Amino acid sequence: MPKDLPETWRPALGFDGIYSVSTLGRVRSEPRVVVHSSGGEMRRVGRLLAINLATKYPTVQLCRGGKIKLRTVHSLVLEAFVGPRPDGAECCHNDSDPMNCALSNLRWDTRAGNFGDMVPNGTRRRGARHHLAKLTSEQVEAIRSDTRTHELIAADNGITASNVSHIKRGKSWAWL
Repeated sequence: MPKDLPETWRPALGFDGIYSVSTLGRVRSEPRVVVHSSGGEMRRVGRLLAINLATKYPTVQLCRGGKIKLRTVHSLVLEAFVGPRPDGAECCHNDSDPMNCALSNLRWDTRAGNFGDMVPNGTRRRGARHHLAKLTSEQVEAIRSDTRTHELIAADNGITASNVSHIKRGKSWAWL
């Protein structure tokens, strides 16, 4: 969201009057009166909630009816400003940064759309960046130009002949 636009708050879906979320990805509790289990009333002061950054996605703990729910901040923002999650949709971060929960960076999309963001944002682990990669880009280029049998090429590179075949036909490492 552009910095010159004011922060807007809306009630968190399913937590009306208890919690609100902002277009900048902040979550707050609303000032309210809570009926204690003994029947007495307690005044709660509204405050910004602490965001848990221990997992891949920022989360907050929301309490309703004595039950605590752990919710991701990005889901709360989209539900409040865009609407409930459509069937089969995921919350997607346009810049692939899971810590950026501003509304301007979020959208509902399919899993394919979410994975589609990874290549242009440079967050997809493919090729030599993948943790199971056995080859480098240079080795793949050499394999493609090698005219020996697939078995000989495979033996020299520590892979199988079918891997060599996939590389030569463009089924593997197709982006090179």
